[in-house]
Amino acid sequence: MTISMATIIPFVLGLVEFGMMLLAISKGRENLPFVCGLLLAFFGYVALSAKYFPIIAPPNLTVYEMAVQPLRLRAMLTAVGVTLPVLLASNVLQYWIFRGKTIQSHYGGQ
Repeated sequence: MTISMATIIPFVLGLVEFGMMLLAISKGRENLPFVCGLLLAFFGYVALSAKYFPIIAPPNLTVYEMAVQPLRLRAMLTAVGVTLPVLLASNVLQYWIFRGKTIQSHYGGQ
């Protein structure tokens, strides 16, 4: 098994981001750990996709052979078209109900 640079570089960058996140948490910064967490997840996905890239789609298959049947695509579109607005409406309703009802907490010794 050979390890390519496309796998090593995101792994090293992920370790750097993890170290930056721990440093930001120890210094009490609030926004930087969130950004570092996002970058850590992004570099993880890049490393996984770089590792499995050659076997995502075999070269002897065409686009038409890999395509899904139109009936299944319509079913997926219908399911997403119904579920996504319900989920978004639920989130909006939750934010509307609980707006202004939270208090400032002083956890963490601040």
